[in-house]
Amino acid sequence: MRPFLPLLAVLTALSAGCSDPPLPIPAGAFSVQFTDTGSACSIASHTVAVGEVGPSGETTLISDGTDADVSCSVTPATGGFSVSAKISASGSFLQVSIPKISNENSESSPAEGRAVFASSNTAGNNYAPTDVPCAFWLVSPDQNVASGAIWASFACPSLTSKDSTCSISQGYFQVTNCDGATTEE
Repeated sequence: MRPFLPLLAVLTALSAGCSDPPLPIPAGAFSVQFTDTGSACSIASHTVAVGEVGPSGETTLISDGTDADVSCSVTPATGGFSVSAKISASGSFLQVSIPKISNENSESSPAEGRAVFASSNTAGNNYAPTDVPCAFWLVSPDQNVASGAIWASFACPSLTSKDSTCSISQGYFQVTNCDGATTEE
């Protein structure tokens, strides 16, 4: 029986090297300028940030499970990428859904999508577009989209919750390590 012990040790060591590496943890950040559009909006204008992100420069992303819930998918779609992302922390929430966006989408030629937003200022009520979609675009050279990651700008001219209609006049979000990320081998 003893001759098999060294063989068993070698096989155990080799099998440990064959396992897949752990998946990277999704991380994200957002900044939203929620805007009182007039008498139809019952919430005062305010800015909310989770992590640090803007149109360019350095960003600070928060990883899923470290004071935040982050889930995301950025996968290839014909002519671009399909994006689904949720970032929640400190009583603020942003959910984004973009059927197709590419690095060619600019502020003058944005992609259409949906953003749902809530914060302590909205009493946790979700504000979402009803008839008018949100506009999403990328500002070169920092913002881009690729498999598993996106950094983008957006605006939503009309978001409604109950009888209140407001807007996001300017927003930014970034997510990385999302479903769809490619791994180097």
